[in-house]
Amino acid sequence: MDSIVLGVDAGGSKTRVLVSTLTGDILADVSGPGAIMTPGDAEHCASVIASVVASALDEAVRPKGKRKAKRSEASTVAEATDDIAESAVEADSASDAEIEENDEESPYAEDASDDSEDRSRGRVVAYTDATDPFAEFRGHAGEDADDSDEEELDEDDDADDMDDDVSASADEDGDDETVANTTEMSSEAGAGSPAPVRPRPLVICAGVAGTGREEEQIALQAALTNLDIADDVIVETDATIALVDAFGEGAGIVLVAGTGSIAYGRSPAGMRARCGGWGITIGDEGSGAWIGRKALSVVAAAQDGREPETALTGALLTAAQVNEVEELIPWSIAASKDEIAALAPSVIAIAMQGDLRANAIIDMAVEELMLHIRALGKRLFVDERAAFDVALAGGLLFKGSVIRKRLEKRIKAAVPGATLKGETVDAARGAVKLAMALQTAKV
Repeated sequence: MDSIVLGVDAGGSKTRVLVSTLTGDILADVSGPGAIMTPGDAEHCASVIASVVASALDEAVRPKGKRKAKRSEASTVAEATDDIAESAVEADSASDAEIEENDEESPYAEDASDDSEDRSRGRVVAYTDATDPFAEFRGHAGEDADDSDEEELDEDDDADDMDDDVSASADEDGDDETVANTTEMSSEAGAGSPAPVRPRPLVICAGVAGTGREEEQIALQAALTNLDIADDVIVETDATIALVDAFGEGAGIVLVAGTGSIAYGRSPAGMRARCGGWGITIGDEGSGAWIGRKALSVVAAAQDGREPETALTGALLTAAQVNEVEELIPWSIAASKDEIAALAPSVIAIAMQGDLRANAIIDMAVEELMLHIRALGKRLFVDERAAFDVALAGGLLFKGSVIRKRLEKRIKAAVPGATLKGETVDAARGAVKLAMALQTAKV
């Protein structure tokens, strides 16, 4: 298999991984559970990302007839790689200098093995049970393998249970020779077929929600590096990789609205700035979580008689799977940000049926999102009336969505200098472009 890089887009609703060759061929596109970085939670976030990465790498080595191969727009990827490569060299040099300077304090310095220089970069390697960094996520730890020959498997379950085959272990002295492991041999390959070997990526670029502060980026990069899932690890915000896919190294603003919300942009002079992204407790206006929280307040007020009756009451009770409005109190206290955001589709559906309060919430969300663009436009382009490009991304702003349609109209009226880009923004593809640019810069 050709040398590969990985692009990761991790948010509240899902984590998506693209496996790509250096020429832009997408070998696998796999989604899994969401992963938002929160302070002190780097290891858990990294483990979720690693589990999806494992599935994506396994998918990439399945026989072609058993998977859907996807081809990216090679010219677009190549152009973006050329544009980004120069800045990647500077970033890589700065990163190396910083790691050298803070070697003693580096959270992953003591995990860097002495034989790392001897490892072929991007070479397809066969992990043993002892060295497989994904073992704990795929349920085939070395100790289970030791007893596997003694266990009697039920014939009826063979097809389902043999997907995660295990065998072999490394020499106790840590010799460089590795015993091949038949990791993740699919039953679809058929008897007698050679076991697929999981490739080792050159670079993984992970754009993760919640990594807006340097502390979180460093912690997550350390956690992913410790899992040894790629030769090089880059951690960026989800907004950064969306901006890269939308504009490369050009000027513009990308607005991301899903579980949370943030606007991120680059000026013609190359200055970067953000607006929003403060989290559900004090911000994330216009996001799915914000819409869900507002709807809960409206339902509570309607129950008191402070607001007129609304169809939101029944919709939220159904979405939260409770019977009485009072039960929303303990439900909302225990609910995660993702669960609050999951109420948004119900609010949108009720708004489309004509409910006044639901429509008011959606209109407020649209106004807040517009303000993100207008405020950031002033910072990056001096005046919101100046000409600049805007791209929309995130789960709430897919093409044809109610919020996107209303937002596009509002932007045209309130931010006359903005030109909306119609192309779909693929944040995971942006992460692949960054990973390719780093590798190109190194070569």
